[in-house]
Amino acid sequence: MLGYLDFLFLSYSGRIGRLPYWLGYFVLGVLQLVVIFGLLKLSNGTLADLVALDRDLETLPPQMLQDLMMHVGLPIIIISVLFLYPTYAITTKRWHDRGKSGWWSLIVLLPVIGGLWAFIELALLGGDEGDNDYGPAAY
Repeated sequence: MLGYLDFLFLSYSGRIGRLPYWLGYFVLGVLQLVVIFGLLKLSNGTLADLVALDRDLETLPPQMLQDLMMHVGLPIIIISVLFLYPTYAITTKRWHDRGKSGWWSLIVLLPVIGGLWAFIELALLGGDEGDNDYGPAAY
């Protein structure tokens, strides 16, 4: 089981079908939320205190905004960056199943159409039948 998880989340080679793609994204999403909410809990309610104090962030004193960024914003950014690697590994293997390079992930940088194109290709369409340049067929 651990070998498959390594393959799914850490490897850029091979192919995966739609089900492992969806499950991988679900697991990563839940795990990321758990870590982020855990960090928010460890911040001793910093975010809740600031929001309760003043709902308009523009009128918060600069020191409070700095505290908010350091105790909440920065950890969330760091966690999001750490989750990029396994997310891209899953996405690359799914592109491989469609017979395309992992570089196709950059299509999401095109406004509107890029994200839609990637969603249709990766989440909805099936993979290549039989072997392709990236390995045997994924199931």
